[in-house]
Amino acid sequence: FSGQGSQRAGMGAELAAAFPVFADIHQRVWGLLNVDEDLNVDDTGYAQPALFALQVALFGLLESWGVRPDALIGHSIGELAAAYVAGVWSLEDACTLVSARARLMQALPSGGVMVAVPVSEDEARTVLRDGVEIAAVNGPSSVVLSGDEDAVLQAVAGFPRWTRLSTSHAFHSARMNPMLEEFRAVAEQLTYHQPSVEMAAGEQVVTPEYWVRQVRDAVRFGEQVAAYEDAVFVEIGPGRNLARLIDGVAMLNGENETHAAL
Repeated sequence: FSGQGSQRAGMGAELAAAFPVFADIHQRVWGLLNVDEDLNVDDTGYAQPALFALQVALFGLLESWGVRPDALIGHSIGELAAAYVAGVWSLEDACTLVSARARLMQALPSGGVMVAVPVSEDEARTVLRDGVEIAAVNGPSSVVLSGDEDAVLQAVAGFPRWTRLSTSHAFHSARMNPMLEEFRAVAEQLTYHQPSVEMAAGEQVVTPEYWVRQVRDAVRFGEQVAAYEDAVFVEIGPGRNLARLIDGVAMLNGENETHAAL
């Protein structure tokens, strides 16, 4: 289940027109989400609920065709969709948490930056300093740094290649701290259930504290993918953002296949 940055305007429209199952699920989910319709698709307050609705509907469509996963992996906001389809929350509770996460992140002061660097985690750690943190480890040579703009750009200046990501905020960094207590209050009001499908994140997904830390801590996507050998990975989201990352990990770990559902 892919994360923020993969969204695009009109995603899922063709599926909704072609498959009533997809359209019905998407409409039901969207109706339960609290979304400011005046926001742009790339605004956090819109992008996260939009991705959640798309992913839940896409999973439901695949499920209607008999597709049954053995395990679920989610990247950042995508992990909330994975947890919902695994049965961790009711749809109402999942939509409450997704809406709160998106709203609180949207309300944070803009600024900060995220930069993707094709280096190992150990190499990335050599440039960490005040205002710079590891936001994601997506593979053996794929790390995202996040934090204060000047500090992050100075940190990556010595690397031969790096890419500034198009994000509104520095996610998975200390710049998320101001939202955590209010988000915790929402998470603690929900009812949690044991997942019916294995989740790569483990048993901790049934605790409110995990979802609070999930906002703040680094995404360990590469490690989660590497835990599965000889697997068929299907990306649930609008494109091949994760499929490319998976290929970089999975090719080192047995006979794997990677597919994008959309």
